[in-house]
Amino acid sequence: MSNFWSACLSQFERELPSQQFNTWIKPLRLEGEDNL
Repeated sequence: MSNFWSACLSQFERELPSQQFNTWIKPLRLEGEDNL
């Protein structure tokens, strides 16, 4: 599932201004990967 999260991050990075991405999205971490 980490490939999925990497793809999400890449998409957000393309679509959001860098300040918004770095503030709100980049600090997020995927949890519960085994449960998905």
